[in-house]
Amino acid sequence: MQTFASTADPAVSHWPADGSRLDRLDKRLSGPLFQLQLGARLEVLLSVPGCFFGMPAALAVTPSLLAAAYSGGVPPSHLALGAGVLLLAAWGVVVIGESERLALALFSMRACVVAPVVGVLLVEVHEGFPSAAKARAHLMLLSIFCALMPTLVLKKSTRRRRPVVSEVEHLGEASASAATRKSLRVIPRLLSRDANAAFPSGDATGAAVVAFALAGASTGHRRAAVGLLVGACAGRIYWHAHHLLDVTVGAAIGLAVSAAVHWA
Repeated sequence: MQTFASTADPAVSHWPADGSRLDRLDKRLSGPLFQLQLGARLEVLLSVPGCFFGMPAALAVTPSLLAAAYSGGVPPSHLALGAGVLLLAAWGVVVIGESERLALALFSMRACVVAPVVGVLLVEVHEGFPSAAKARAHLMLLSIFCALMPTLVLKKSTRRRRPVVSEVEHLGEASASAATRKSLRVIPRLLSRDANAAFPSGDATGAAVVAFALAGASTGHRRAAVGLLVGACAGRIYWHAHHLLDVTVGAAIGLAVSAAVHWA
């Protein structure tokens, strides 16, 4: 789960060390996505998988969407659909209107507490969802919080700099200058508030948990699951939030914990 609170200057990375062999290799492998320029319209589309799986507010609607996938065509309730439309509209105000204040509300600690409760209630009050679908939605929420525990511990211990705040000498001139040419400028500004949180990616962890749950709904949902996971990881690298190593380890944690919770 992502929250933005600190605006302090980034500290030196504990691991991998800034400029170390592993750090340089990771930045080189991430370079093509760092330097890619998609333009405003495609960036808006990429920002949904690229930012929603670390957004606490999104947990108000994700359980209903997953329960619908396990319900054989039963759609989410009007309340859940309304909440989803409201969330997308709010995100549009953030990325197009550059409202940092609204973004901080969507990623706030209060949203971390309130949104999952709302998500559970929206699933439980839906009479059309079978009990097995509801159980899957609740299991997904449990898996997310279980997976975020090791992710947050690693973030705190490694304190790796995000690419957006890395030194030019470590990131490379081409990748460093590319960050300033992204169309949705509010996203890099928000990331700078939480500068030492690169390794591993909490968004990739959350996306992997949701993808694991979605892939189990049916064979037809597996492509969508892979697509959302790839989109989330690519988006995090594109906006200089994380490196390739960060999203790879984050996704691996999410998949491993999901498998363990599912098995248990």
